[in-house]
Formats: sequence, structure tokens, C-alpha cells
Amino acid sequence: MKEGQKTIFHKVGVIKVTENGGWYLQLYQQPNTDFHIVPSGENELPVIE
Repeated sequence: MKEGQKTIFHKVGVIKVTENGGWYLQLYQQPNTDFHIVPSGENELPVIE
């Protein structure tokens, strides 16, 4: 970032943490949808059949 420039962050939602350790993102523009946050790692994502 150049000197004198400002970075502005907009609040777009909230992150919910469940008692079981699950993380979910709820965006203000989509209040009826919760997005499951999957931790980054070397493991592949599980396949849901």
C-alpha cells in the first residue's frame, strides 16, 4: 500500500461458531443461507453422496 492510502473494510456478515466447533458464515445480503467454512489443509474435501 502506498503512503497516504487508506484501506476500508466493509462489514458484510457474521461468522457463527457452534458448540461442536463448526464455523458458518452468514452474509447480510443472503440472511437465509449459512455457508459452512471448511478449514484449509492438505486433506481432500469429503464427498457427500
